[in-house]
Amino acid sequence: SDPQSTAAPQSTAAPQSTAAPQSTAAPQSTANQPSSAAPQSTVAGVTTLPPVVVGTTSSGSVIVDASKLCNSAPCKNGATCHTTETYFTCSCLPGYQGSLCEINTDDCAQMPCFRGSCIDRVNAFQCVCPSGWSGIDCNTDIDECSSSPCHVNAICSNNPGSFSCACRPGYYGDGYTCIELMTLSTDNGTKLTTYDFNNYTVSYVTIETEAPFIIGSQESTVCKISKDGYLSFSDPPYQLTWPTWYTYLVKPMVFPYWSYRYSFAYPDSAVYYELLDSSQHSNTQNWKKVVEIITSFSGGDTYNPLNALIVTWNKMQPYSYYVY
Repeated sequence: SDPQSTAAPQSTAAPQSTAAPQSTAAPQSTANQPSSAAPQSTVAGVTTLPPVVVGTTSSGSVIVDASKLCNSAPCKNGATCHTTETYFTCSCLPGYQGSLCEINTDDCAQMPCFRGSCIDRVNAFQCVCPSGWSGIDCNTDIDECSSSPCHVNAICSNNPGSFSCACRPGYYGDGYTCIELMTLSTDNGTKLTTYDFNNYTVSYVTIETEAPFIIGSQESTVCKISKDGYLSFSDPPYQLTWPTWYTYLVKPMVFPYWSYRYSFAYPDSAVYYELLDSSQHSNTQNWKKVVEIITSFSGGDTYNPLNALIVTWNKMQPYSYYVY
């Protein structure tokens, strides 16, 4: 038989090819990796805080989580922060303005005070009113007359921002002090001025009354008229010296009113006297007035004098600390 053929040798397995090296993976994106915040920027004096930076893309784009924009409390003075799709806004409380509500609104800018000065407050203003005015805007006139600043015999007139005092008819003065004017005419009287009192060096002027006057139990035809508001019917006259003046009340003296020292304070200040008798003056106004005045104090009995002496201290101003 044919010889057995030799088995073909087994072929050597092709050597295994070396695996191609794995390609280097593309660099991962840095998304969601925190990065440092962008610096603050200042525009027109207002500082704007940067948004919360969540991360950046491989191209350098900024990724922002809009929901976290208010986390840093960028709004000022109690304002409320609201986020939008891309940024945030601030809702200011009354009295504030600006993108971050950082500016106190000037409530005095519109000049709300009618007068005086304005002080700016938060959502308010305060007016500092001048004397005589009140109210939130200094436009309410104060009625100074309500406190009765004038003399009891004066009329108070309230004026815008002030007041004035004027003595009532029959009185004179500055309104704070009102003195009763004369009730009898001095047209026919003898006028005594500082010259007659020797420029204050003497306190009385002597006149002869012709008809006797009975003062108390004494009769006298001499009258000493004092510029200080009293009459002395004696010669020499009794001199009043403070503080013992009250000891002379039993003397023949008459005190219509008295001050230790009266002054001729007005241009028409003077002392007047007029002697009247019934035979010559019964039809004059002064005589009739004398009868009327004295009758009013006599309980209804008509007074029929024979003689009368009228003395008037006209606008003689007392020194206030000497008035009694």
